[in-house]
Amino acid sequence: MEEEAVKNSYLTQKLEENTNAFYTLKISYDQLEKSYITKRFSLQDSLQKIISISQQEENAAKIEFLKLLKQQYQVKKAVLVSCIGAKTKAALSLNQKSDFYKDDILIKEALIKMKPAYIDLNRKTDAKYLGVIPTAKVEGIDLLAIEDMPFTFFNEDTLLQISVIFTYFIQSIEKNNFMEFHGCKRSYLDEDFAYELCKLQNIKNIYNISSSILILKSENLKYMNELLSIIEQLKRAVDMIQTLTVNKNQYAILIVFPFSNKVNAEGFFNRVKRKIDTNRSLLNHIDSKNFVYKIEDIAYNKFEKLLE
Repeated sequence: MEEEAVKNSYLTQKLEENTNAFYTLKISYDQLEKSYITKRFSLQDSLQKIISISQQEENAAKIEFLKLLKQQYQVKKAVLVSCIGAKTKAALSLNQKSDFYKDDILIKEALIKMKPAYIDLNRKTDAKYLGVIPTAKVEGIDLLAIEDMPFTFFNEDTLLQISVIFTYFIQSIEKNNFMEFHGCKRSYLDEDFAYELCKLQNIKNIYNISSSILILKSENLKYMNELLSIIEQLKRAVDMIQTLTVNKNQYAILIVFPFSNKVNAEGFFNRVKRKIDTNRSLLNHIDSKNFVYKIEDIAYNKFEKLLE
């Protein structure tokens, strides 16, 4: 049950990351279309600039994020706070007089359900906040509590947009922190691929839940491009692909299979071979000495040896 919980947590996070990235991009273009003449920038560009600030000073980035909410959505008063267990860090806001009402009914509802909680304007309530948005991290939870914004902006579409970009913002900061802490970065790997690889290795170390990696190498770029096209058709949504050049004359395709063992990876490669049965020249190349493939359990710290 614990293993399944960890797997579901990882897959849920992947779904949330992809969903938030998609909606952030959509919101960005929607806003760009609406204000093309008066505002010559996109929401995504602004977020990326703020996220880059977090690499030097996380609190400064959070203050800039609150400024963005004020500029884009007229959020006049809001508090951003980190919670670890029953403890809360100092609340951040644009208004020095802002307090954090930890016993507020919306705070409790958001923490219990781990979903955004909003005030019902049709009902009488003692809530201090209009809305509270929670986002889970590796350690603890970050909360965005909105206390004041114009009535005309307080609608479902605006609140959804704020929820999505807040989650995207916090997850992006968490990604940088995670990668720095675990030493995940490699100059020859895409950052997203390295991040996922490192997360799976961390899960392996803590919970002993294995994932596998398939590495294909050849000196023939033409055949490797054909093979890559087939692999992209057959892979699952959660599987990850990275291509790179090894020793200047070898081309490599790396496929990571989260929570799948070496037998499953072998089965995937056999499906690839069956898919190319009609391409005799490519099939002969795969069976030749010029083509090499390896299947191993995820081992991030030993990753370089797999490329030798």
